[in-house]
Amino acid sequence: MRRGRRIASLVAAVAVAGCHSSTSPTTATTTTTTTTTTTTTINFTLAISGPSVLTGLKQRIQMAAIITNDDGTTQDVTKISTWSSSSPEVAAVTSNGIVTTVRPGATHLTAVYQTTSQGFDVDVSPVATTFDGVLTASDGTTGIFTVIVHGATDLTATKVSAQVTGSLRIQGNSITVAGFFESADGAITFSGLELPYRFDGVVSNGVLTASFSAANDVTGVIASVTTHMS
Repeated sequence: MRRGRRIASLVAAVAVAGCHSSTSPTTATTTTTTTTTTTTTINFTLAISGPSVLTGLKQRIQMAAIITNDDGTTQDVTKISTWSSSSPEVAAVTSNGIVTTVRPGATHLTAVYQTTSQGFDVDVSPVATTFDGVLTASDGTTGIFTVIVHGATDLTATKVSAQVTGSLRIQGNSITVAGFFESADGAITFSGLELPYRFDGVVSNGVLTASFSAANDVTGVIASVTTHMS
């Protein structure tokens, strides 16, 4: 009996000691941090501008590409857009949006900025103005001239150049001339192809007036007397 009591007392002591243990389980806590990146998308519209009808052959004109952002601001993206012409044999366009007319016809110009594209149709319908007049040189020489300015009637605020062709007849000598006309300021420059003549003048109100220089320090003036449009 005494042995049984001892065992029971020992078990009870162990049980009491277990109930008063100061050791507690440890729980690990993990904290997760989430970073959110916000991307702002700016929406815009693309518009290209320029004349829809070009009246000169070998005429050059600058087109423009402008974007309007959704906040109302604008940006000129002409030189960073990609330009193309559906018919480059009618009118070609450079990477900077400069169009050069080649022959009569129609083409579709397109500008692409980022992933947005815009385009419009352009007609090449040449208009030629023929100037007939007289010339007088400082050495007393006189003659006549015929100068055809392709697109000379298209006076716009945008600087445009058009082809100039024609001929001069001085004391029986026929001289072919060629050059360019700038419609923004009416300035015209052309030169003789067979003989060293150079001409600089202005087209104003349908009248061509110009001065010229030639060999042997000869200078002179020309002035139109009639004009013809075709």
